[in-house]
Amino acid sequence: MCNKTHRFIVAEQIREIDCDYTIVLESQSKNTASAITIATLIAQQQSINQDPTLLVLPADHCIGNTQGFYHTITQATQLVDQGYIITFGVQPDSAHTGYGYIKRGQPLLNEHIFTLAEFVEKPNMEDAEKYLQSGDYLWDSGMFMFTASSLLSELEQYHADIYHFCVQTSQQFSQEKDFIRITRPAFENCSARSIDNGNRYQVKHITVNPGEKLSIQKHLHRAEHWTVVQGTAHVIDDKQELRLTENQSTYIPIGTIHCLENRGKTPLEIIEVQSGAYLGEDDIIRLEERYGRVQG
Repeated sequence: MCNKTHRFIVAEQIREIDCDYTIVLESQSKNTASAITIATLIAQQQSINQDPTLLVLPADHCIGNTQGFYHTITQATQLVDQGYIITFGVQPDSAHTGYGYIKRGQPLLNEHIFTLAEFVEKPNMEDAEKYLQSGDYLWDSGMFMFTASSLLSELEQYHADIYHFCVQTSQQFSQEKDFIRITRPAFENCSARSIDNGNRYQVKHITVNPGEKLSIQKHLHRAEHWTVVQGTAHVIDDKQELRLTENQSTYIPIGTIHCLENRGKTPLEIIEVQSGAYLGEDDIIRLEERYGRVQG
């Protein structure tokens, strides 16, 4: 899977290793969550196996010990078949601030396979040194292995907006020989998010009755992504005003003043995905509202 501008470079490199392939072309970069979801949905559609196993590998990695990697994949297959989603860690040899980290949890099959306790974004040097000294952290390789059903089930639960738009997109692609082109309309609505982002996520289903308006507010620790499921939303996003209808969405960055209003005659329903280091209900600074909860 790559951007459409890289299609011929990628095709030529794949031909050099002489293997069967299909290249999925993104119309624009949406980070790894949507890219992996699209690839999984297409693999599910085109595979003879109704629940194919996928191995996700970033294109910028060089694996020297290929036999050791094959052995690791073989071990991982046992857990993938049980419904686990596998990620691969790299033993750190220095306190590096350019990589994300994963923290080991409880051991599973053997001393080399653990549950995952935590994803950590790229740390500062002080924290990187603590991770190295503890022995509990590995560099996050960004490589994953899973069955299609396992990943899609998790995405539908925890990243409902991405799952929703990727399902739409996977039903609208066009294929030309070895290339699958992702059509723009549905994919453009998908938020750009890393699949192993260290932030926490929370999904809410919000209903706003006709004539109602939520408070003008902002958040210091979380961003929000709103997708309209039913009705028409009027959104104030800093100084701009948006009108969103079914299947349209908008992203509210951290610290952005925003408001949601239903000016229509039918209930407005949206899916709100919150993301950030802290998702507590007290992270709301209300600037104006009709219920008397404005903070001084």
